[in-house]
Order: sequence, then C-alpha cells, then structure tokens
Amino acid sequence: MSPLLICAIVAGIILVLIVLGVLLYFFALPKFILHKIRTSPNPDGEMTFPENYDEMKSKCEIVKDLVYPSQYPSNAYNVYLPSKAEEKIPLIIWVHGGGFIGGTKDGGENVMVALCSAGYAVASIDYAVAPEHKYPTAVRQVSEFVSNLPELFKKYPVIDENKIIFGGDSAGAQIAAQYVTTQTNPGFAEEMHIPVLLNEKIKATVLICGPFNLPAIRTYAQKTNKMFRRLVDIWGRVYFGKLFWYKNAAARQTVIAEHLTKDFPPTFLTDGNKGSFEAQNRKLALSLKELNVPVKEVYFDLEKGEVPHEFLFHLHEQNSLYCMEKILDFLHRI
Repeated sequence: MSPLLICAIVAGIILVLIVLGVLLYFFALPKFILHKIRTSPNPDGEMTFPENYDEMKSKCEIVKDLVYPSQYPSNAYNVYLPSKAEEKIPLIIWVHGGGFIGGTKDGGENVMVALCSAGYAVASIDYAVAPEHKYPTAVRQVSEFVSNLPELFKKYPVIDENKIIFGGDSAGAQIAAQYVTTQTNPGFAEEMHIPVLLNEKIKATVLICGPFNLPAIRTYAQKTNKMFRRLVDIWGRVYFGKLFWYKNAAARQTVIAEHLTKDFPPTFLTDGNKGSFEAQNRKLALSLKELNVPVKEVYFDLEKGEVPHEFLFHLHEQNSLYCMEKILDFLHRI
C-alpha cells in the first residue's frame, strides 16, 4: 500500500470522526440533554401544599383545558375563579416556567389556588417550547392569548377587564416581563412585531425566580465552569436556534432592563438564594427604581439556610408561605 493511499485513508477516517463529532455535539447531544431534562424528576419544581389547602381550593371554581386561538400548539389554559365573587375582580395571567423547553400550566396549581382563594381570577397558560418552537414563539403566544381576552371577559363577566396582572415563574417570569415590556414600550413592541393591546390596563407584575438577562447567564458560565458553559451553549442554541446565540440581536431583546420605560407597572420580585437568579432580580429592581416604578422585593439570607429556585411552589414551607403573604399584600395595595 503506497504512502499516499495510507495518508488518504487516515485523512478520510479523521474527516469521518470530525463529522460524527459535529453531528453528536450539535444534534444528538442537545436532544439527549433535552430528553433527560424533560423526563428527570425536578425536586425544586415539585408542588407541596399548606395544611389548609383543601379549604383554599373549596373557594375556587377551576375550569381546565380551555383553548385560545394560536398559530402554534400548546395553546390551552386553565381558569381559576373565586366561587363567591360578588363584584369585579382583577385577572392574573400566569406564564409557567420550565427553562423555555418544558413545563405546563398545571405545574403550579397550588400557587394558582392560593391566588384565587385570596380573591383573584387566574388564567394559567400553556405555550409552545423549544427546540420545536424557538424564540420568540412563547412571547407571541402570550400576545395571542391576550388577543382572546374579550372572549374570556364575555364568558366570565366577573373579571375586571381593566385590571390585568401578569405573573410568571422562572422562564415564565422572563416571558411575562418581556411581554409587559412590549405593552409599555411602543418602540420595543414594533421591534418584536407584537401589538400593544393592554398598556394602562396592566396594573402589576409578579415575577418569581426569573432570569431577566439571558446572555448574562452565558457570561457567568464562562467565568465559573466550562461544563456549565457547554450546557448553557447547548440550551441557548436550542432556544434561539443560533450557534453564537449570546451575540445575536434576538438575545438582547431578552435583556429586560434595556427596554424598560417609566410606564412599566409596579412589580414584585423574589428569588431563592441558591442555584437561581437573585443577582439578576436585584439588578432589574434597580433599573425599575431608577424609572420610579414601585418595586417590592423578597430575598433570603443564605446564612439562615438555602432557598432553592422555584421555592414558592413548596407551600408547606415557611419561606414560601411568607413570600405568598407578601405577594398578596403587594397585590391588595396595588
């Protein structure tokens, strides 16, 4: 066998290995990681219940699996209504978490019931997730749900159409905040091709454990841990559909502070102190305060114990009950 032929064979083997490596890294590995995330138990996201939960739930009328018109799948929602409401009540539109790649409207029902039993109508909405449906599908679907609100108001006339509150947890907090930003910043709405439908009707936002600067997650990962950075890179490619997603203009749209105006509604912010986004919550609060937007924050001293991401849904724990009390106090005052 001639040296030239040997070199050609070796080069061919190397080329095949490179192609296989690229396919593994860009296609097989992301799918494997997504499958593991979607199918693995998530203790931080599991619901627990307070002792009086049955009593709370008895105060609510729950209607599940309604459908709002959408060009995308996963367009169902649940409605929670106080069963003895005698006058117009505010509506909380809740966007669930799940890292932009999972989660459902049913995953936080304990919190929806807690809000409902305190006198609020709640609509917990589903939306299509990545990688099947990339950014900004979820934000557009929130807009589609809002477009269908007149039908909801007609079906449930007890809801006050002029008192809308947006809430969300984790990825849902970011999506909710971004949608509200389009409603209070016409230029940003035009950039995202989302109609301004609510504006002054939005009275507050309640944002739980949200990341409000997605490129900053990659910056943090770059400084701390190479394996974490690789996972963040894979997640970013899945959500944005771009190799260098963190340098893309679309990723900058998810940096909420860069698009705020003084018309952003009063906001409640909270986060756990371990494995979450407390620093991003604090920075968003500072940006809001600089615009004279009323802000209420709840955080936890790490020296007194770890409080995980999505802690609010552990409603048997004192930290969660305390935070829920503060959320309701904030909403009642607003």
